[in-house]
Amino acid sequence: MRSLLNFYWKKCILAFLVVCVGIAHAADIEVRSRLSDTETPVGVPVRLEIIVQGARSAEVPRDLGVDGLQARYVGESVQMQMINFQVSTSSSYTFVILPLRPGNFTIPDLEIKVNGRVFRTQPLHLTVYDSTNNWGNSLAGGSQTSLQSSSAAASPASTVPATPQPGNLVDSQSDKLAFGVLIIPKKRIYVGEVLPVEIRYYFHPDLPVQSVNSMPSLIGDNFVVRKIPEPHQGQQVMNGVRYMVLSFRSSIRPLTAGELQLPSTSIACQVLTQARPELPPGMTDAFFQRFLDSMPGITRVQKMEVKSPPVMIQAIPLPEENRPDSFHGAIGKFSLHMEASPRDPSPGDPVTLRAIVSGEGNFDQITAPDLVSKQGWQSYPPSSKFSDADPIGYLGKKIFEWILVSKEKRSATPGVKFSYFDPNLSKYITLRGPSQPVNAEPLFHVTPPQVGTIPISAEGQASPPVGRDKFRIAKKLRQESFQPITTRPEFAIANAAALLALLAFIGIQLIRRHSASGRGEKAALRHALMECQTRASASQGKEFYSAVVEFLRLQARITSKRDTKGASAEEVVHAIGLQGEEAELALNVFARYEELAYGRAKGALSLETRKAVLKLLKQKRRQ
Repeated sequence: MRSLLNFYWKKCILAFLVVCVGIAHAADIEVRSRLSDTETPVGVPVRLEIIVQGARSAEVPRDLGVDGLQARYVGESVQMQMINFQVSTSSSYTFVILPLRPGNFTIPDLEIKVNGRVFRTQPLHLTVYDSTNNWGNSLAGGSQTSLQSSSAAASPASTVPATPQPGNLVDSQSDKLAFGVLIIPKKRIYVGEVLPVEIRYYFHPDLPVQSVNSMPSLIGDNFVVRKIPEPHQGQQVMNGVRYMVLSFRSSIRPLTAGELQLPSTSIACQVLTQARPELPPGMTDAFFQRFLDSMPGITRVQKMEVKSPPVMIQAIPLPEENRPDSFHGAIGKFSLHMEASPRDPSPGDPVTLRAIVSGEGNFDQITAPDLVSKQGWQSYPPSSKFSDADPIGYLGKKIFEWILVSKEKRSATPGVKFSYFDPNLSKYITLRGPSQPVNAEPLFHVTPPQVGTIPISAEGQASPPVGRDKFRIAKKLRQESFQPITTRPEFAIANAAALLALLAFIGIQLIRRHSASGRGEKAALRHALMECQTRASASQGKEFYSAVVEFLRLQARITSKRDTKGASAEEVVHAIGLQGEEAELALNVFARYEELAYGRAKGALSLETRKAVLKLLKQKRRQ
């Protein structure tokens, strides 16, 4: 009888634990959604996945209700995972979304019912562009190259086979197993204009990528390239085949006019070069795929290089006609917003005037707008701060701040004038920032004295003569002579004067020490300049460019009196004050040095160029 009671008691405890675990799992339910790609051309579908973590089933809607997007429900999959005897379950519901027209679409939050509870997904944004005249035009033009590897290369053909051949895919003759394209929005740009570029690498679904071992490089002549950030991974359907896509985004800026070639780019990666066997139903989740990938004989990892073909662009100079005086190199499309604070400062307090330039364009070349109507104000050089909205620095805003101190009573700040060149309209545009209303006045009002008048007191009576004032002060001192010395005002004044003298002495000593250290640092920098010039005169190749680049950075530090470590080539040239041919020569030196650093330099340094560079160093060191 006791054993039977123990059995039922254990069953009750087990049921209670199961209920508690079920309640805990129900409380940990999480619902989220994601898109396989946030940008796609018209007619190229993307995949929408709704993932329910902590439940095996859920009720999802079958219609998204977005005009311009055709959604089709594909199916669901369930994954279960056990870690330390704890089982986690997740289910995934997949839709295929076909964009019917270009535009910016928002997939709203969807209502998901799980175990009687209602959850909502986060809204998703999808950008659909016209591939015939925008970023996808390179795809339509067929600028593709076949996969190349150390063993063999896939031969070109006209279409992708509907059914991939089994076995080693690299040694087969299947077309377009992997290829790269360089996508640009246009091929005719102005000198100084920022051109966004995108490098895409496509991989066949039977050629999965295991790892990427190198980043693509766009280093070339006569243009500046922004650092390429980490890639975005997505999927794209082409000719009925769903390719895995690695997308790298960057931007270039031409320095000179003429024909420019964007070089061929490549990435080195490791791929699985043998197809996986067909998985039975119910075993298609990621766990079984990783398990099969790790088995010897099933797949083989091989290093490969995927290339994109070069692209030619035409750089044209900016027009000289109708160029305003307030144009300082800004190219793009911008807007201007003004702010001032505080609006009602105390007498003598400064006012901060802000000019916010936002939009798209070459923000790294934008300088401060011009101040207008500065009468009655003392202004100081502005500071600037850039906030980018994307990783390539093409979209964002730049904030300029002036510190203004009123020299007379003013009711409005100065205005600003900002000019830029719009490459789409091919004309210069000037924006005017209006004056901001303030109530500012100086700390002191100087009133010239009037000769021959008698000073009037606050009560309206004539003030006594100065001699009588001295008599009254002396009389007052005699009356207060019996007060303790610490309570007399003379004691406080004397101590304050002594304290001020001590502080002045300490300040003078600190200034002397700072000046001595500054002179020592400047002498050290001058000595380093001479060493760099000597090194450049006695070296060739990479050592020559390294010495020249170090010289230019040191010269920029001396001229601008700030640390230029990590500054771009344009910032260094601007800090030194180089213009015209000297600026172009220095920028070419920086570009050549980067080419040598990446091992992609072509040709040797000409004797004329070397002489010009050494002459430039000699001139700048003597200044």
